[in-house]
Amino acid sequence: MPIYERKHNGKKQWCYRCYYTDFNGDRVQKHSKWFNTRKEAVAAESAFMQIKVVGDQNVTFYEVTLKWYEFKSRTLKPSTLDTKRVYLNMLSPLNDKKMAKITYLDIDNFFELPQIKSYKYSTKKTLLTNLRNIFRFAKKYYGIINDSFFKMAPLIKPVATEAKKLEIVPKSGFKTLFEYAVTSREGAWKDTTYAIWTMYMTGMRVSECLSLTFEDFDGKYIHIRRQYIRGKWQTPKTKNSIRKIAVDEKTKSFIYELKKYYSSFDEFEESWFIFGGYRHMDPEILRLRKNKLCAEAGVPEFNIHALRHSHASNLIEAGVKYVQDIETSRALFYTYYNGYLWPSY
Repeated sequence: MPIYERKHNGKKQWCYRCYYTDFNGDRVQKHSKWFNTRKEAVAAESAFMQIKVVGDQNVTFYEVTLKWYEFKSRTLKPSTLDTKRVYLNMLSPLNDKKMAKITYLDIDNFFELPQIKSYKYSTKKTLLTNLRNIFRFAKKYYGIINDSFFKMAPLIKPVATEAKKLEIVPKSGFKTLFEYAVTSREGAWKDTTYAIWTMYMTGMRVSECLSLTFEDFDGKYIHIRRQYIRGKWQTPKTKNSIRKIAVDEKTKSFIYELKKYYSSFDEFEESWFIFGGYRHMDPEILRLRKNKLCAEAGVPEFNIHALRHSHASNLIEAGVKYVQDIETSRALFYTYYNGYLWPSY
């Protein structure tokens, strides 16, 4: 790096000037103060660059993740950021560790934690990807050179099994899950619980259900006409997906309950999402919450799309024979199904 010389009050002085990449990813010029000897300027420059190369050895994993999330928030959509936040919460066992001191054994031990081992392979793979990205971020913006992944044990992909049969959520299991979920966490996850209920009772796809706004409910029907995916409104999957669905009284009561809650906010508008309020609920958050509720309620996990399969199965069990008869038959189904779950309904 260049050392510059000048005369000041008849005496020679020296300074250094160099460029480095700051936290924002911008190339920034560093112009030092003036030193009385060239040797002092050279030493000061060396010390400054050492900090940039070696990095902050005391910064914690948590501090880096906060900066990483802040950096990502400039370019990612809110729904994507919600998902990132979920994965950062999963990585919290590493929060107190110093970034430069995390070893491959720490990462191996992290993936051996019971709560982490319980996740599906795809979730663990996404966790590892986010972890790698955080370490790359620390290297680029903090100067921390620490490749903890070189020696870590590889994630073991489950052995492929035969294709599963069509997954159906049994009525007894769903009843147990719903009755637990609706009162758990003092009702903090009611929007999640009611979304699961609505998909089970209407056969909607998860993207359709989570895209519903209060404008899409007229008091009798739910109108499916668009989907909110990755921060953008899109048309439904097929032309036949644009439809209206009759809603039973119990489901109506849940929608009205959520609307009453959201209406307490001054900013409330009919364009708010039924399940999520002013912010769209990410399907990944719904899935993670559903799995946690299943574990706590002692109900086997199921794929979210199984709610759609279960609805079709329940319709057939209730006596639906033709698709053309779907609206008439749904009324019979609602009476049959609610009578099974809650005889006093």
